[in-house]
Amino acid sequence: MGLISRFRQAFSHQSQGWWDSFAVSLGEDEFTVTECKRGKPAAVTKVSWLQIASVCFVDGGQGSDCFYVFSANGEELAMVPAQGPGGQAFWDELKWRNLFPEDISGLAVRSANQGAQLWWPPRHGR
Repeated sequence: MGLISRFRQAFSHQSQGWWDSFAVSLGEDEFTVTECKRGKPAAVTKVSWLQIASVCFVDGGQGSDCFYVFSANGEELAMVPAQGPGGQAFWDELKWRNLFPEDISGLAVRSANQGAQLWWPPRHGR
């Protein structure tokens, strides 16, 4: 293999992160998060859009930012890595459904503090 071929091959593979084992697919009434664990059966979580009472964005620093969605009683329904397959479409859907409004999303985009949390609706005392 020539030098140019090896160079192309080295840069043809995108780096993989833990978030690539999660995929989210969107439907009209619900979304599905599938976690593919190496050597284990996939874990599938389905969540109705109507169940979501709050959303927490967590800045992932150099890794993936994540969205955690919660029910009205505070139960964590799902975690969606923003950089995973379908993560950006999920973020757009949250904005479209006003579950994580555009102005709050803008604050999340500008976040530069790994581990920082941004809640919608706002949570006091966290």
